[in-house]
Amino acid sequence: MLTRLKRYWSSLKDGRPGSRFQEQYEKERRKQKGTFGRVLRIVAGVLLGPIGLFFLAVPGPGLLFIGLGAVLIAREFRFAAIVLDWLEVRARKVFQWGKQRWQRLVRARRAVTR
Repeated sequence: MLTRLKRYWSSLKDGRPGSRFQEQYEKERRKQKGTFGRVLRIVAGVLLGPIGLFFLAVPGPGLLFIGLGAVLIAREFRFAAIVLDWLEVRARKVFQWGKQRWQRLVRARRAVTR
């Protein structure tokens, strides 16, 4: 099971930003394995959402649980895959903006403290 998770993670990581979740959805649809596994992933994804919300309020890996639940659901529903791809692109832009702001602040602090 661990090797399968590693393989899934590497294929997700190697996908193109903005379409990687839709690509995973398409791969999952081509496999067309049993219904039990699909139902299990949907139930696990739905349960991980509230668990993640709980862990946002108390110390714990809340965002990790929410993200994992969203990925499980996106493997089964195209709409969820589209939403995750959209969110990934926007999150990358926000992260890049924040990184640039942080670097400017660090340069400004260095200039002031010299």
